[in-house]
Amino acid sequence: MLKINYNPCTQRRQFWINQLPQKAQDRLKEITEGVWCVPKLIKLKKNRQPVEVKVGDIFLVSNREGLYFYGKVLQKTDPKCKPNQWIDNTYVAVIFNCTTQDKTLDNFSPNYKSFTAYPRLYEVGFWKKGYFEIIGNIPLTKEEKNMDIGFFDGNSKEGGVFINLEGKIMSHIPQYFSPFAWRTIMGVELSLEEMLIEKTTSV
Repeated sequence: MLKINYNPCTQRRQFWINQLPQKAQDRLKEITEGVWCVPKLIKLKKNRQPVEVKVGDIFLVSNREGLYFYGKVLQKTDPKCKPNQWIDNTYVAVIFNCTTQDKTLDNFSPNYKSFTAYPRLYEVGFWKKGYFEIIGNIPLTKEEKNMDIGFFDGNSKEGGVFINLEGKIMSHIPQYFSPFAWRTIMGVELSLEEMLIEKTTSV
């Protein structure tokens, strides 16, 4: 078991912010201070029938009319693994800083090296409520199947441990990690705005 005495998610985020142009840093600060209002997620699809989410599904998410971010489902968590940790109908997915104006796969170009492209836990409600719209399915690549994924369970003051998809404590720092928490609508809204800020201030 590996326990670290800091919060790697917070550390990684600060490193990312420090690498951004000053204009982008200023905009992020405005969001933190409540000066800049983050646009709300748009419901892209009304689902009258049950939604079946599959590994490999490509979906769209948006906070602005006519502009969509791509996402991909990497895995469904197993609720039998330590029931107190995983809940049923939870998926590991990535939202990429990759956009399109059309609901097609034509512009899908995932980049896992981007700071913002790391696996997070999403409850099926994002799909059921129409915030995530599935537009196709691309089977996982060999690299995606073998991704070293973990979730940090802890805080900045006391540190913590990493938990893998089987619900076990890991003995190393995974290559891809995020907080051990289910992503909220507000969290997704913030992420999309951060990605747009990164895009528009880096050109």
